[in-house]
Amino acid sequence: MSVTIKSAIEARNADMMVAFKTQDLKTLGEMYTIDGKFMLPHAPVAEGQDAVSGTFGAMIDAGLKELRLASQSVKDFGDYAVELGAYSLHVDGGTQVDKGHYQVLWQLQNDTWLISQDIVTSSEPQ
Repeated sequence: MSVTIKSAIEARNADMMVAFKTQDLKTLGEMYTIDGKFMLPHAPVAEGQDAVSGTFGAMIDAGLKELRLASQSVKDFGDYAVELGAYSLHVDGGTQVDKGHYQVLWQLQNDTWLISQDIVTSSEPQ
């Protein structure tokens, strides 16, 4: 694994956490490819940047205030990379309401790593 790619993806994750906290739906959607897929548990697949933005908007409207991401591994496949990590979601006051794992297929487009497929699994009961 390239340390540079892992660092770049960790930086993109940091951007995502800031965008979520500041409710910047446009930035959240643009972190995905044009046809990117966001797959949450117990929810339909959000496909495309507008649908992804809408899904993040619904999460924020439901009272979620903070997303924490922790990259655990990144495998480099040239213009693609696969990341495994853990996440947690928090409401006001920092109370954790969900946690789990994710797998992201990243795609390098115009020197920027974008999310092509994002699959989330919750460790919490429904």
